[in-house]
Amino acid sequence: MVRSCDRAHVVIAWLAAVRAEVNAARAGAAVAWEDLQLAAGILLIEHAQHELARGADLEFALGAAARRRLRPILMTTGATLAGLSPLALGSAPAPSSSAPWRSP
Repeated sequence: MVRSCDRAHVVIAWLAAVRAEVNAARAGAAVAWEDLQLAAGILLIEHAQHELARGADLEFALGAAARRRLRPILMTTGATLAGLSPLALGSAPAPSSSAPWRSP
């Protein structure tokens, strides 16, 4: 299993590979994205565990958790992508306080 921190490094490496300016703001956005995904997974598992504790079988518990959590996960993911996309794609300027880590 890949940890959240490792996946953030992959995103930062990808930004460097496409010669995007890698700075503290974009690195922070990568870490925030990974933390959001981790939190969504934890909530999904907690709901499945709640169903299992109520006596449901594993297949039903996983299906119920997915049905219950899909809409909030998609809404949060969409809002986060909409907010982070300009920063990640470089169409929005990075804050002036964050100097580039590497020149393209």
